[in-house]
Amino acid sequence: SRCFNLNLHGHRFLITLCSTMSLPFSVHYFDSAVEPSSPSPPNLYASKSDKVEGKSCSRCRSHKIKCDRYRPCGKCLRVGAASDCDAIRDMTTCLICKRAKLKCDRQRPCASCIRRGKEKHCINSDGFQALVEQTQQASMIDRPLPLSLSMIIKDMPLPDRDAKTGLFGPFIMRVSRSGYKPTVMQYMLNSMGTELRSVLHDILEAVLLLQGSQTSKRLDRVCFQDFQPIQPVLNMEDKDDSVNICDALSLDRCRDAVGCWKVFWAPGANDREQIQMNAALGKLMNRNPEELLARAGSSEWDFPSSDIEFLCLILDDILGAMDDKIFRYHRLCRKSRTGQLEESFLVRVLSTKERDLTGKVVSTTNVVEVISPEEWDRIHADPKRRKIYIQLREFLDNEVPTGEELLSEHIRDQLFSEHFAALNQSSEGQLKLARVAEFLRQRFQQIISLASMKKQAMLAHGRAIAAQQASRA
Repeated sequence: SRCFNLNLHGHRFLITLCSTMSLPFSVHYFDSAVEPSSPSPPNLYASKSDKVEGKSCSRCRSHKIKCDRYRPCGKCLRVGAASDCDAIRDMTTCLICKRAKLKCDRQRPCASCIRRGKEKHCINSDGFQALVEQTQQASMIDRPLPLSLSMIIKDMPLPDRDAKTGLFGPFIMRVSRSGYKPTVMQYMLNSMGTELRSVLHDILEAVLLLQGSQTSKRLDRVCFQDFQPIQPVLNMEDKDDSVNICDALSLDRCRDAVGCWKVFWAPGANDREQIQMNAALGKLMNRNPEELLARAGSSEWDFPSSDIEFLCLILDDILGAMDDKIFRYHRLCRKSRTGQLEESFLVRVLSTKERDLTGKVVSTTNVVEVISPEEWDRIHADPKRRKIYIQLREFLDNEVPTGEELLSEHIRDQLFSEHFAALNQSSEGQLKLARVAEFLRQRFQQIISLASMKKQAMLAHGRAIAAQQASRA
């Protein structure tokens, strides 16, 4: 026979199915008001091994993280604190004794298995030996650690220029080395329009052609020498622009109000080897710093601002590629957990490059500091300190926007006013993109002309060498 419990509108019934034909089933009614309460029966299928016995290490307890209770535990191994681990894990009954229903002294190997000659099976029965052997490999795990904001990275080599992608393929991958999504960068290039993309291609080709020459060391001076007084020359001696560099360059001594991250570069300054980050950057962006670190390592950061402003930031970096210190002034926008745009703020970013004895860049330290709209206005009151984006806004609007105006317009700029895909949907937006392309071509005309002259000289030199070889033949 089989029994079933039925609860109908608060009334309990016990239905019994019998195997006899004379009484196929019976029903018993239980009144919950009369039936005495009794404790629930114990779970006979629960195993003592399901509950981890022992004591977590003091380090994991103080940081309120899960401990596997082995000594040393996995968390202490990953951060290099194996010698400080004091975790205690009580052994449970081995699997051999469980199956044979024998008494086990919870040792490895246990006395029962030793008497039966099954020492090796006892050690390997519940994965204990595997846990012991993996301690040497635990310190080699390359992923964000809960207590150490550092990450080992193995970037793929940058792709060479080919006929399909041209200059934009290596350009996209180089931008992704800063932590930004290459797919979003590709979408931005595809949606910016033919005219603006052609101007950007000419700028990249000119900079690449002039790279390594004496001219490229001061590209910003060459590019803007005919456009006075709008000349973005930074006064590196200005104390108001410095962010306490002595404290900022040390991640351990960064102030809570300053976010820092440091990138270590492989020989050649193309591939990243390691990223370090402080917790203040996570507070600044309203994100878990481990999440920011993981997204930076896998190049999954979103753009910090609108498409037009981000493009201007890239061009600023191209002009200052030979400088060891670069200041950036731009807007940032915090995002909610669901990806919605929230609060905007103005920041000053100082990037400092460290070089080895041969002049190769070995690391780049970035320091982010929030500045007030009043300080933003004071800085950009000097035309010499205005970056490309502010010069572009002055070209488009015939006036320099204030810090408060930039903050109030930021979300609209990101979604509509300065978003390439949105601008291409209307004739007014396409006209704005054409004016942006016109501005960039004017500002970079000197570099493009110098590159064209150098290219013609190289072609003439090649033709002369070919003619000499032909005459000798």
